[in-house]
Amino acid sequence: MKEEKEQLISKMVEDKIILQEAKRKGYQARLERVKQRIEQMKSAFASETDFENSLKQKGLTVKDMEDKVADQMIMREVVEREVKDKIVVSPDEVTKFYQKNKSEFNLLETRTVETLYIENEALLANLSEAVKNGMDFSEAAKQYKSAYAKDTISKEQIRLELQESFSGLKAGEVSNPVQAGNGYYIFKIIEILPPKTQSLAEVHNRIYSYLSEEKFAVAMLEWIKGLKEKSYIQIKQ
Repeated sequence: MKEEKEQLISKMVEDKIILQEAKRKGYQARLERVKQRIEQMKSAFASETDFENSLKQKGLTVKDMEDKVADQMIMREVVEREVKDKIVVSPDEVTKFYQKNKSEFNLLETRTVETLYIENEALLANLSEAVKNGMDFSEAAKQYKSAYAKDTISKEQIRLELQESFSGLKAGEVSNPVQAGNGYYIFKIIEILPPKTQSLAEVHNRIYSYLSEEKFAVAMLEWIKGLKEKSYIQIKQ
């Protein structure tokens, strides 16, 4: 509890000094955006009265909430402009990260598979025979009232009791029904995609986002540290 209290106080202090910095630099929330956000919040309630009653239970008025929303908006804007917009990740950094962590971008063998799931045992034999004779899986799902899905997945992503049947199929093959839980699964393998290492082009955006977020976290800590050093903070217990 003590640790949680300290973290809460620290967060409140940080929010306060960020808000002070935003106001010091003249950031202002646009009234129409504040009103729009309030309307979005109201839409979660059955009526405007319910919305206002919910605020009253928290000791707030609509004006209080508008002020809070406005403060949140200018806090986000000052962080965007003073910290996030200054983050730079060069193409060379992305390339170096990829080369250093290439093993992280290895993909397992995956299979594009159509799946039927049925709990009605009386229809199971007819369903199985129909798809083995070439009936389209989605059509079979409608006719035999079963669930249909199409995914590209690895063996490791499916239930243990289904893995042997799933991995033993070749492209184009349809499995026998496999029981799992309260029902039965039938698979059809559409395509088998062998293991591979994703190229830099394929993962560039993911790496860029990761490095950007990492730099942002560090920059944010430094920025807040600088604000604290310039601020007078008094915490009343």
